[in-house]
Amino acid sequence: MQPDGLGAPSAPSASAALSTRSHARTRRPAAQRREGSAGIHCALSTGGAFGPVSLWVANYHDAAGWKTDPSYWSTIRFPDVNGVGRSDVCGRGAAGLYCAVSDGARFGEVQRSTFQGFADSDGVKDAPSYYETITFLDLNHDGRSDVCRRAGGGIHCGRLLD
Repeated sequence: MQPDGLGAPSAPSASAALSTRSHARTRRPAAQRREGSAGIHCALSTGGAFGPVSLWVANYHDAAGWKTDPSYWSTIRFPDVNGVGRSDVCGRGAAGLYCAVSDGARFGEVQRSTFQGFADSDGVKDAPSYYETITFLDLNHDGRSDVCRRAGGGIHCGRLLD
């Protein structure tokens, strides 16, 4: 099954522990986040602790294929796609990069990036030396994250969402 971001199974309890590598590896320290069978869960920082964990987006869930291959789940990251200072979410699926913008309380609709070169058909799935190099950074200093990865012919970079 390939990740398509569709469907929304019921959410696990907030106290459910992260027990698989596919869930634990994609966590990031800026805010508490958990990818699970129902999607991506987040808890906002209060400055000294984290608030309650809640489902922020039902996409990127196990039933849609995100758990099936490390070339999918290990690429989930939280760049600032639109330059407003909030972490958004992006991950590489079978057809390319998928991103959803945060409004500070949840992630919005998942969109596939128009930038090419990240799909299974581009050979990314079969080569950790390609998918593990996916990096989000602001190349042109416009405040929005761009994306780069290593490919057979060198480094490929582009804009995430236009």
